[in-house]
Amino acid sequence: MLVLLHGGGWEQGSRTNLANLGVYYASRGIASFSIDYQKSTPDEPSWPTTVQDVVCAVRHIKANSARYRIDPDRIAALGFSAGGHLASMLGTLQGDEPFLENACGDLDAGSRIVLAVDYSGPGDLVVLGQQGIGAIDLVAQFLGATYEEDAELWSDASPHSHISVDDAVFVISQGTGDTVVPQESAISFAKYLDDEGVESHLVLVEGAGHEFLAQQVRPVVEPLMIQLLRPHLPNGPPSAATGDTPPPTPTLTPVPSPSPTPNTDPPPPACFRNAAEGTIACDNGILRVRTTPVGITWFDFFHPGERKWYVNKNNLNHRILVEGSGWQGTELDEVTQAAEVISQTPDQIVARMHFAFPHGARTYLDMTMQRESPFVRFEMHEDEDSAEIAGVFWVSTFGQGEAVSDLRFDGITIMVEDLPLPLPGGPLQAQHVQWFSGMEDLNFTFSGEETAAPDPANPPWMSRVLGLKQHIFWGVPMRDQDKFAFEARDKPWQQTWEVPETVPWIEGLWFVREGSLVEGDWLTYGIDNFEDYR
Repeated sequence: MLVLLHGGGWEQGSRTNLANLGVYYASRGIASFSIDYQKSTPDEPSWPTTVQDVVCAVRHIKANSARYRIDPDRIAALGFSAGGHLASMLGTLQGDEPFLENACGDLDAGSRIVLAVDYSGPGDLVVLGQQGIGAIDLVAQFLGATYEEDAELWSDASPHSHISVDDAVFVISQGTGDTVVPQESAISFAKYLDDEGVESHLVLVEGAGHEFLAQQVRPVVEPLMIQLLRPHLPNGPPSAATGDTPPPTPTLTPVPSPSPTPNTDPPPPACFRNAAEGTIACDNGILRVRTTPVGITWFDFFHPGERKWYVNKNNLNHRILVEGSGWQGTELDEVTQAAEVISQTPDQIVARMHFAFPHGARTYLDMTMQRESPFVRFEMHEDEDSAEIAGVFWVSTFGQGEAVSDLRFDGITIMVEDLPLPLPGGPLQAQHVQWFSGMEDLNFTFSGEETAAPDPANPPWMSRVLGLKQHIFWGVPMRDQDKFAFEARDKPWQQTWEVPETVPWIEGLWFVREGSLVEGDWLTYGIDNFEDYR
C-alpha cells in the first residue's frame, strides 16, 4: 500500500493533485491513499501538526488494514517537494518523538513504513538553513522561525535528525538544477542514511529543475515497490469490494475471472487494465507481461524459491516501416496504444494490444498466456485502416540486466567471450550487430551466468542476473528477404549509465520481415529452466 503526499511548500496543494498517480500504481497492483495535511500561512506555522497529520493517517490505515484489505506491514510513502519531506519523516520517525505524544488519540497501530520515496523534498533542512539556500522562507513559515532564530527546531523537523538503522528503504531523487531545494540537501541526507547503514538510492537527474518528471526515476522506484509491497498473491489483487471495503478506482478495470478459484495454486491467468493510460498487466504467477505508456512491453519473472518478483528481465517492441515515412517503433515514438481482454477461461487468457503509429500504420498483438506455463505467445495483425506496411521488425531486448553471454540458434553458438574487444560504437549507437538469413530452425535460446548480487555498476533498479534460460520461437518460416540479427555491447546504450563489470553482453535479438506484414506472424517467449527456481 502506498501513501501519496502532495507538494506545495507546506502551504498549498491538495490530495487530488496525485489522483492520477494513484490510478497508475493501482494498475500495478499497489493500492494507494492520497492524503491532505495541515498547511501553514504567513501568520500561522503548521509544525508539528503537518507531520502529526501524516503520521496519524498511516496509523489509521494500519488500524483499519482488515477493512481496506491491505498488509499493514507493507506500506510505503511517496511525496513531491514538501510531500517528499513528509515521506522522509515517515521513513525515519520511530513514533515516540516528543512532538508526536498524544497526537493521534488512541491510535496505537504504529506508523513505520518499509519504503520512502522523496522527489525533490528537503531531507536535510539544516544544510539549507546553514548555507542560506533554497526555499528557506517557506521552511521558516512552516516552522514559525528562521534558522538563525531556532536552529534546534530546524534540526528537529528534519528527517536526517531521526535516522536509525531499522529505517525504511529510501529513494531520494533530485534535479541538479533545482534552486528551490538544491541538491546539497539530498546529497547530505543520503550520506547520513549511508553512515547509519540504511539502504538508500540517490538519483540525481542532470540539469533538471524542481518539478522534473517522475518517470525519469520510475525504473528505480517501481522494482523496489513491487519487491517490498507486493507479496505473491495466488489469486492476484482483489477484483471487487464487499461489505465496508472501499470500492476499486473506477478507471482501473480488473478483468473478472469467469469462475472464482479461491486457494488454487497455481493461479489462473488474469489481466488488469489501466484505462487512463491504455496499458495492461497480465500475470499467471510465473510471468507478468506489462505494457507501458511509452510502448515498451516488459516481462517480469516470479522466483518461486524466493517468493518475489524480479522485474524488467526482458522486453518486446516492434517497429513498422511505411514507405516514405521510415521506420517507427512502439518504444518512444509517440505511439498511441490501447489494450483489452478478448477471451478468458480458468486456464488461458488472450489480451489484445493495439498500436497506432504516427505515420499511419495500425497493428495489434494478440498475447496468449496459459495457466502454469512459463511461455507467452504474441501474434501480430494489421488493422483494416492501417497505412500500407512495408516491413516489420520485432525487437527483444534484455540488455545488461541478464548479461546474456550464450546465444544458440539454427546450429550456431555465439559466445561473447569470443568477440574482439573493444566493440565498435558507443552510447546511443548500435555496436556489434551480426546478420543472418536463410535459417530453418527458428528456436533461439540465450542465457547469462547467475550472480549472487546485482552488478554494482548497473542502475539500482536492475536486479542480479538470475541465469534464466530464455527461449524465443519465431513462428512463421523465413522468406528469402527476411533477416535475423543480434547485437552485442560493451558499453550501455544510455549515456548516463556506467559500464558494468560483466562485458561484453548480448543486448537483444532482431527479427526482420522485409515487405508486407505477414498476417499472423508470431513470437513465443519463455523460460526453459523455470523448475530450477522452485
